[in-house]
Amino acid sequence: MISRYILAIIMVLSFASFAGADGPAPEVLEAAKNGLKQFRMLVNEKNYKDLGFENPKEPLKTEIGEPLREFMVRLDDLKEYRQGDDPARLLKGGDEYIYPVTVEGGVRASVIVAKTGDAWKAVSFGSPATIRLIEKALKESSSEKFPRSSF
Repeated sequence: MISRYILAIIMVLSFASFAGADGPAPEVLEAAKNGLKQFRMLVNEKNYKDLGFENPKEPLKTEIGEPLREFMVRLDDLKEYRQGDDPARLLKGGDEYIYPVTVEGGVRASVIVAKTGDAWKAVSFGSPATIRLIEKALKESSSEKFPRSSF
């Protein structure tokens, strides 16, 4: 069940790339960097494992990885879709980016950056199991023909 869920996420993310989704604007990256600083301050001796870290000192070595832009395809829109329709019209959202949080190349957690009003802000931290599954699926799906950046 989880594999299907992750595959669906990958398909939506890759469809977004196909539909012309560009990389994040500089202000999105800045919000992610600020979010990583906030995330580091949230980690302590009691919660570091729940937040995806192997020890309480790991957050000091964190970096943000290559983001994924998050879109949604509504079921009602999908049911109404007909061959020949513009598939880009199915995409909703696009105002969130998932940034993997890495330590020495290994994915530990994530920072989600979303547009709130006129500004980009970090809105969620952690989700280690979800981001690890997404990263695993991306790794298994990527190839020379379809690099990670195409998803």
